[in-house]
Amino acid sequence: MRLNARQWFSPLYTADRGVRLALRLAVAIAIPVGVLFLFQYRALASLESTSAVVLRQLSTDTVDNAARSIESALKEPHISVLLAIPQARVEPLDPGFVAPVLAGGLQASPFIHTFYVWTRPTPGDPLSGRWLAYDQQSAALDTAADARRFREDPVSRAALLRKLQDLASLKRAIVAFSDTIDGRPHYVQAQLRWSSPAREELTSLVAFAVDAERLRTEYLPSLLTTRLQSLQQPAGVPPLRLALEDGDGRSVVPGHGPGDSFVDA
Repeated sequence: MRLNARQWFSPLYTADRGVRLALRLAVAIAIPVGVLFLFQYRALASLESTSAVVLRQLSTDTVDNAARSIESALKEPHISVLLAIPQARVEPLDPGFVAPVLAGGLQASPFIHTFYVWTRPTPGDPLSGRWLAYDQQSAALDTAADARRFREDPVSRAALLRKLQDLASLKRAIVAFSDTIDGRPHYVQAQLRWSSPAREELTSLVAFAVDAERLRTEYLPSLLTTRLQSLQQPAGVPPLRLALEDGDGRSVVPGHGPGDSFVDA
């Protein structure tokens, strides 16, 4: 029996048509799957980019807030103590008014080592002319007499009084400098008062000293830790750590925080 050409090639034609159909189906399926993978890839890339933006913004906000917290804390004794004690309460010294203000300053600003009060010698005033110190031991004394909470401190007097009297010639109400007290570096800030608006004669001052090493190793790390613990970080974002450097780029507080990840803020 003979087969014509159409009959001879019919199985091949049928097979070839089946292959074409399979290829068409494969292409029809592959295109949307490929598009889906493309969208997923773009979505992942976009998510990664968005996460990086969130991390950078969170880092920037954290650093800015920490800087404001430190600045506010360091300004607090100037505002709540030096400016809160009027000249009339120092000349002559009113221990009943001044002592509670200093005690509140020590509580609000634990980095302060000691407060100092001095008034020029005045006849009839037993507290005038004396360099009086007020610190944590003063605040803790079990006495009802506020005047007894002040003590004379010849060591700091020798280091500071003459320098403050010399700085009075600049006629600035607030002066600040660093000095060594009892062998340790301190930061000192003082509110100066004069006998007249011309500021020709220094009549009294209220000052405080900050132990530089304690500020660096105790207070600032504690402040940053407290600040980080108060943050509400978004879910899935690695914990932040903060590092603090001085103006010369030296590490004051190394990478510090509750987590192991460090975000370069």
